Amino acid sequence: MTRNGNDGQMLRIAVDAMGGDYAPEEVVKGAVQAARELAVEIILVGPKAEVEGELGKYDTSGLPLRLVEATEVIKDGEQPVLAVMRKPNSSVALATKLIEQGEADAMVSAGSTGACMVCAMQYLGTLGRRPANGRWAVPSVESEDIGLRHGGQCLLPAQPPRQLRCGGLRLFQGVSRD
Repeated sequence: MTRNGNDGQMLRIAVDAMGGDYAPEEVVKGAVQAARELAVEIILVGPKAEVEGELGKYDTSGLPLRLVEATEVIKDGEQPVLAVMRKPNSSVALATKLIEQGEADAMVSAGSTGACMVCAMQYLGTLGRRPANGRWAVPSVESEDIGLRHGGQCLLPAQPPRQLRCGGLRLFQGVSRD
């Protein structure tokens, strides 16, 4: 995968190493696999000791993989807005900030959807009035499918489906595959 514009540079993906039920073990395992198989740069974000402990289980020499230390973690059950405000150095917040700072092209988290949405809105803004988070519908090198899930729809005024399609199209156009 290359970055938008086919400039030949690898797509840089920030990964919340502490997001999800089986983090950091399964997240690090998947990140190492992605760095090996997808020709993307992986930026793992999380507590240094925990992430390095998991990375030590794999041969990562020569892989486009690096670690950004996060000193805080947002756990399931925390109120998203308060958690993001109180934990600005959380793994999900720092992973999102890497996009804002131009250090990453995308961010992935299996953690709190609410915290991801709050971070995206706070650090990246929205497309129009509606936030969206995306996921690869079929995570494989051969697939170009992407799915979007819009958060907080019951709290927002109704928007025409056209706006949702435009947002998805802009997201998809930002990712090119070789």
